[in-house]
Amino acid sequence: MNISELLSHLQILTNTKFTQTELGKALGKTRSDIHSKIKRNSELKLSEIQQIESYILNKYNLKIDIINTKTTQINNDFISIPVKGQFSSAKTGITIDNNSASYKISKKLAQDIGINQKDAQMILAQGDSMHPTIEDGDSLLIDTSKKEIYDGKIYCIRINKQLQAKRLQVIPPGKIKVISDNKDKYDSFYIDKNFDFDIIGEVRWWGRLAR
Repeated sequence: MNISELLSHLQILTNTKFTQTELGKALGKTRSDIHSKIKRNSELKLSEIQQIESYILNKYNLKIDIINTKTTQINNDFISIPVKGQFSSAKTGITIDNNSASYKISKKLAQDIGINQKDAQMILAQGDSMHPTIEDGDSLLIDTSKKEIYDGKIYCIRINKQLQAKRLQVIPPGKIKVISDNKDKYDSFYIDKNFDFDIIGEVRWWGRLAR
C-alpha cells in the first residue's frame, strides 16, 4: 500500500481529516518527509503500518486493521490510569520506579469513588505492613487531589524517596503519626511535618487478583 492510498484509507477508517502532518507524527517523520514519499509513490513497510495502527489506537481509541480495512471502537466505558511504579507498604520500601504502563478502570467506578482521571494514579503494593487491609501485589488507586490528612484514612506517602501506604494521624502541634495495620510486626512511628515527607494522595480504592 502506498502513502497516497493510505491517507484516503485512514480518513475513511477514522472518519477524520487524517493529514500528512498527522501521518508524520504517527511515523516519527516530518510533513516534508511524508510529502516526498507521496511524490515518489513509496510503498509502506509492515512495521510502518503497525506504527500507524498503534498511533490511531492511542489517539482515537480505535483499533484498526489497515490491511484488512477493519475498525473497532474500543470500549469507551473505561478510562486509563497511569501506573507510576511500585512501593512497599513496609517502612523499608523500594525506590520509586516510574514507567509508562497504564491500568484501565470503569468510568462507573471512577464516578462512584469520586475520582477524576487527571488526578488518578495507580501504584502496585509490595510488603505486608498493611495486612490484612492491603496485601502484597494489590493495585492501589490514588487520588492526588486529596492531600489533607483526615485521621485514620490511608494515604500514599513518600518518605526518604520511598513510597509507602499508611494510615496517618495528625498529632498537634507539628507531628504526624504513621500507622501500619499489621501491628504484630510493625510499630507506628512519628515524623515531623518538616521532615523529608510528601503526601502523594489518598488511597481511594484497591483491588487484587483472587489468590
